[in-house]
Amino acid sequence: MAYVIDSDTFLNAFYRFVSRRGIPEKVLSYNGSNFVGANRELRELYQSLDKTKIQDVTANRG
Repeated sequence: MAYVIDSDTFLNAFYRFVSRRGIPEKVLSYNGSNFVGANRELRELYQSLDKTKIQDVTANRG
C-alpha cells in the first residue's frame, strides 16, 4: 500500500509488486501526473537496458 503517490513512491511500489508477482502483461491506470512521470521514467529505463544480455541470461535460466 502506498499512501503518498508521487513518481518515486509509485515506482518503488511497482518494483515490489514485480519482485513478488512477476512482470504484469499490462498495467492500466488513469493519467495522473504521478503515473505520467513514472511512465516516462520506466520508458527511459527500458531504453537503457541491454536487451540482448537479458535475453541470453533469461533463455539460459528458463
